[in-house]
Amino acid sequence: MGNIVLCRFDEIKAAYKLYALKFHPDKYKDDEFFKENFQESS
Repeated sequence: MGNIVLCRFDEIKAAYKLYALKFHPDKYKDDEFFKENFQESS
């Protein structure tokens, strides 16, 4: 059986925000890797 992960909406929102800031294309203007990851996450 797989693991069940329970978390609150606040935790999901905070994790998404950190991920979005980490891969934001404005932070790394010339790198396609970050543009692709940011688009994938949104």
